[in-house]
Amino acid sequence: MGKRTGMFKKCVKYAIIGLVLIFMYVPILILAVYSFTDSPNIGAIHSFSFHNYVTLFTTPELIDMIIGSIALAIGSAVLATILGTTGAIGAFYSKKNVNGTMSVLNQIPVVNADVVTGFSLCILLVVVFGVVRYFSQTHLRGQCSGDSYLF
Repeated sequence: MGKRTGMFKKCVKYAIIGLVLIFMYVPILILAVYSFTDSPNIGAIHSFSFHNYVTLFTTPELIDMIIGSIALAIGSAVLATILGTTGAIGAFYSKKNVNGTMSVLNQIPVVNADVVTGFSLCILLVVVFGVVRYFSQTHLRGQCSGDSYLF
């Protein structure tokens, strides 16, 4: 029985990983295929064409955007390399209490992404869907000692 359960869990794990990879990479592959067609929108493939790439590399505004994107990528990579190397050297040669502080500061970008995501979802629910207004009008009236914090 234990061997079957382990095998089932392993299959489910690989199936989930496969689905995630499919949902991540299939849209990219679809866009890559459709970039070589002359169709104005995604749907029926008319014929093979380099028209989109000719337009991309002959329009001055798009060329400026490409150059700006490459410059931004190179600048970000250089800055991240310098800061990362400096931080690693500093962490290696620092004392124990400074090293602990550095470890805590290294977690800020990880936590910050979660906070930004949570705040964005809160704004989406409150502003777009009116969740707080719905609950404050129907479910929470009279159940709280003060309604001042409800929107």
